[in-house]
Amino acid sequence: QGQYIMETVRRCMCAFAHGFRITAEAVVCGRYEALEKLYGVKGRRRMFDGGVAVKNELSVPARLAFCMSRLPKTMLEVADVNPGDVYVYQPDQSTDFDFLLTVNSNELHAMVLRGGTYTLSSSSDAAVKLALDSAQLSPPPKRDLLSSVEGLTFGFSASGWLFIYQLGVGACLQDHGIASNSHVRVVGSSGGALTAVTMMCGCDMRALRDEVKLYADVSRHCSEAMNMRHFILEAMKTMIRDGFVEHPVLREGRVEISVTESGMEATTGPYQRFRALCRNQPVIRERRLKHFGSVSELAVALLASSSMGLSGLPLIWKNEDGREVHVADGAFTNFLPTYDEATVKVRPFLDPLGFTSRSPEVEPSEYVSLSYAFWPPDCATLDHLFELGYRDTEDWLEFELPKRVGVQDGTPVQPIDFTCTDDGMTWLDEVQKSVPVRWQDQVSEMISTFLEAVFSTRQDITGVLLFLLISFVCFCYTLWVMANCMFNGYEFNLVNNSTA
Repeated sequence: QGQYIMETVRRCMCAFAHGFRITAEAVVCGRYEALEKLYGVKGRRRMFDGGVAVKNELSVPARLAFCMSRLPKTMLEVADVNPGDVYVYQPDQSTDFDFLLTVNSNELHAMVLRGGTYTLSSSSDAAVKLALDSAQLSPPPKRDLLSSVEGLTFGFSASGWLFIYQLGVGACLQDHGIASNSHVRVVGSSGGALTAVTMMCGCDMRALRDEVKLYADVSRHCSEAMNMRHFILEAMKTMIRDGFVEHPVLREGRVEISVTESGMEATTGPYQRFRALCRNQPVIRERRLKHFGSVSELAVALLASSSMGLSGLPLIWKNEDGREVHVADGAFTNFLPTYDEATVKVRPFLDPLGFTSRSPEVEPSEYVSLSYAFWPPDCATLDHLFELGYRDTEDWLEFELPKRVGVQDGTPVQPIDFTCTDDGMTWLDEVQKSVPVRWQDQVSEMISTFLEAVFSTRQDITGVLLFLLISFVCFCYTLWVMANCMFNGYEFNLVNNSTA
């Protein structure tokens, strides 16, 4: 058995070493084909055509550079455009649906779509010199492909800042009638929960994308990087109103939010938690929330499901049993929640080792850096990720959905018609009173809750004092050994792990 374990460890180490070598070669030498092969990128099955037109409305000439929007962002064409002229970039048919446009080296970076007409002008923002507006961009086609399909379930994984890819998935599903289907059920964790709720309630996913881009730009500053809960709340302010909870999707419980719940009450001290851990008692477990008495409860559930350390500390939630417990990001217990084996799984990044989940139905058709989940990329890349999610979902609808339901078109059955009658924002005041939003407030509440739990029982006080006493004794003993070695002329040999 020991040899089997050692062989398994050796194989895992070899696999990691092989993956690290290929990744290093891809980054250093530009071998992204090998990197995509390592990550198991499936690629796109649809081809795109059409050109991109850019009109220069500046008073000076502009140099346009068109690059691939995906890595390694190869330069495709460079052109100088005089004031008032229109330049049309006409690429060949390929799997690329958008391109990265760079103006005057580094003055502007933007994502442009095939078939679009754009206008280059001076920006009204003093911090930005140039602006690119889409003068003519054909809207994506809309069909009622999903409005009559029964038995469909979707699961959205945790995502971090990569949930903008999931917003693109949600926008495509909306354009194909998922919000009108009274049978679909959706579950999400972390950023996937926010996508699931806004998608099924008919929110404008593109407007939410624009809000995310604004807060992502702010979050790149180190001073604001840990205020992600504040950014999430600000984004919800543009979508959620007091009458939101009356939506049939929420009232019927067809949208579930996966959170991680503590197995003990919030007032349980650290000594009891340590004893429970030693006795192999469940410390955390998954909890799915789908019935909300008010909009503030829905907002708190979304904030709780997106609380993973840097994005927020655990919240105190009163569960169905009436106990106050700590809840945190659902990714701790179920990274990609599902209903059953037939659930359509959506994950915004590639995981070749299957740590998070195996074989999602919708995932990026190109290599996407996992670092984007923790640190937001530039706005042009965010736009590309949104469109990537949209196109990958179109690919799944065209090639994989007929295999599941046997139809490619349908007539809406029992369409959902909901109008929010209460546009109030009282839920926001309730959330801000019950949930610490800023990082400083979260840390202060965590410290006060810990101290209250420690000094609530004599056992906890005894346990903490005993821990401090043992730590002090170990520290003094270490100092005594080091002092003896120094004064007695001992020398430590780190190579042979002995003293001379």
